[in-house]
Amino acid sequence: MNKKGQTFEFVLFVLIMIGIIIFAFMERNGFCQYEEDVTNIYSLNMGKELQGSFFIGIGNFGSSTYYYFYKEDGEGVILDKLNAEYVRLIETNERPPSYVEYSCSCIFKKCDGTKKRTLFIPIGTIKTNYDVNTKSLQAS
Repeated sequence: MNKKGQTFEFVLFVLIMIGIIIFAFMERNGFCQYEEDVTNIYSLNMGKELQGSFFIGIGNFGSSTYYYFYKEDGEGVILDKLNAEYVRLIETNERPPSYVEYSCSCIFKKCDGTKKRTLFIPIGTIKTNYDVNTKSLQAS
């Protein structure tokens, strides 16, 4: 084989290897993007003692724990619940209280169809210990 043939084979080999690497990268990463579906949420009103603060209800049904909150539905506000196992809570004052559902869209691979769910709540909303008495709720 002459030198030109060897050079052509080498270039062809390098191009094939680059193609395989690019394909493997695209298959793994898939150039996925997440689209945000943002819904404003509202606090439950727990009486005069808690006006001005944000409150998310929490409850259990069987072995599952749920977060309860009010959200906009286009015609008004409705009560909604989310399974706490599948929701991330983020305390921030950088954006208004909202429920955000992230939907995946990929170019080179199939998305698994799962949606990421996040509740953005004001800083100080998460309380780990409550002292409940008959007149008011107080964070301790």
